[in-house]
Amino acid sequence: MIIKVRNSIRILGFILCLIGYLVNISIFYSGSHLDYSDIFWIIFNSFFFLPLVLASSILGHVPLFISNKIPKPLEKTTLNAEKNFKVFSLESIVGATIFFVIIFLTIYFQ
Repeated sequence: MIIKVRNSIRILGFILCLIGYLVNISIFYSGSHLDYSDIFWIIFNSFFFLPLVLASSILGHVPLFISNKIPKPLEKTTLNAEKNFKVFSLESIVGATIFFVIIFLTIYFQ
């Protein structure tokens, strides 16, 4: 299954990747007291997360090794994810709740 990325999102992803790499480099070189967790997140962002976003931005679709892992019942929901946040339905409520819980947990555990 190929999940295409719109051109505006591709441009945004490319810009965010460049900014992310610059931030990682500045944190690494300016921080004299980096914990192991800081080093782990710099390595994770630099070698896993940002390259995936950059690859999606350049190719115009989500890499196949990620999109092939989506279960068959969720394929239709994934392909229509843009509509889920515009239409009031159970799927949109569940998706928004999961999104906000993840954001809350990342802020709370920092």
